[in-house]
Amino acid sequence: MARNRLLFILSFPAVLALLVASAPARAATTGTVTVLFKNNGVGKFGPSNQVYVYADADFNSYDKTLYGPTTLVGPGQTFTVQFSSLYVWSGFQGIYRFEVRYPDTTSTTTTVISGLKFPSAGNWYVSTLGVTSTNPGAAYALPIANLAPPAPTLTYCYPDYPDPTTMLYTAWSLPPRPTDYDRVELERAAAGSTSWMVIKSYPYWGASYNSDTGRPPGTPYQYRVALYDRYGASAYSNVKQCSTQSGDSDGDGYISTAYSGNDCNDSDASVHPGATETPGDGIDQDCDGVDLPAGVDTDGDGVADDVDNCPSVPNADQADSDQDGVGDACS
Repeated sequence: MARNRLLFILSFPAVLALLVASAPARAATTGTVTVLFKNNGVGKFGPSNQVYVYADADFNSYDKTLYGPTTLVGPGQTFTVQFSSLYVWSGFQGIYRFEVRYPDTTSTTTTVISGLKFPSAGNWYVSTLGVTSTNPGAAYALPIANLAPPAPTLTYCYPDYPDPTTMLYTAWSLPPRPTDYDRVELERAAAGSTSWMVIKSYPYWGASYNSDTGRPPGTPYQYRVALYDRYGASAYSNVKQCSTQSGDSDGDGYISTAYSGNDCNDSDASVHPGATETPGDGIDQDCDGVDLPAGVDTDGDGVADDVDNCPSVPNADQADSDQDGVGDACS
């Protein structure tokens, strides 16, 4: 029994050494892995509009995810995302592909480069050249791009109730709503002008129409709608033109009473304040609220009041020496 114990004590270190020697070696890892990207889109990536970058390995436990950029990156500019401790190619596992995802017209994950192997520990760069030990520069950055949103449609433009002389109504429709829509801006310009101004801004899920108030009567305007995504990229609708009503449909120079004017019949140019009355025709030509009775001769001089230059004083001769429209008898 004592001998057996002695044999066990003598053999234990050898067994332990054998177990250590046979244990799998820990996989080697890299230092930093800097991935170069270039914004080939029409909007801006930034801290609030980041790109999800996946280092996707052939062995799931090797996967890592980071986000970038940390500063605003406009079209044509580059940025980097820096991983650490990715796994070195072991000879049978440790192949990486890099994927990106950002909410665009669809929230999809896109592979930008694959088949990457990091040959040893150390610092590496990933670009269109693959894996390199030195920075190849912006010319070799991996391109990513968000698309501009589809164009909206401006459907209506016309004078609006209750005052079509000062109000114009517009309505629009948007394409199906993906995840990256941000806002809608309604713009106005004078007819024939290219100088546009934003008159309303709505969340993309907000209003689909607007009443533009305070416009001058009888004035044409053009309108368009811009749809923006979360990256600042935009698409414009078609342009429509419409005019406020003048309030003077008959063109006699007087605004209709319907629009706070004093023309009592805006469909007849012979009816307006100051027009000549025709007695007894049932029409109030001068918009004073009454029609002159037929054949009225207040002063009895034989000249009807509607043509008498002095209807309150008899003056059959209608003398008007100064030609001011008022008979001498009334001067």
